[in-house]
Amino acid sequence: MNRKQQQKNNPKEGEDNNLSPSLLKAEKLRKCIACGEFFDRKKMIRLLKNHTNNQIVINPDNKTFGRSAYLCKNEDCLKTAIKKSRFQKALRGKVDENTIEKLKIMIN
Repeated sequence: MNRKQQQKNNPKEGEDNNLSPSLLKAEKLRKCIACGEFFDRKKMIRLLKNHTNNQIVINPDNKTFGRSAYLCKNEDCLKTAIKKSRFQKALRGKVDENTIEKLKIMIN
């Protein structure tokens, strides 16, 4: 048995084989930037940095392209994302206070 076959048969400890990239796309699961848990993307808030004008948009239509970040609808996750600058890291840009206030209203 070659090395690749051994790795396939003996996954690394702690590795979750149920969440392969193809499965994530098929079920449309997305990872929350704050808690790291996977949820259906329809149950999450999507933030998108538009590629044409670098504007941050909350829950855009699916035809808008750019860098996206997903946040579950949990107040603790919003606080964690703000405190640890997860929006800035995920979107590679600054998120203004106005957008954060809109998120707070959506979650509450």
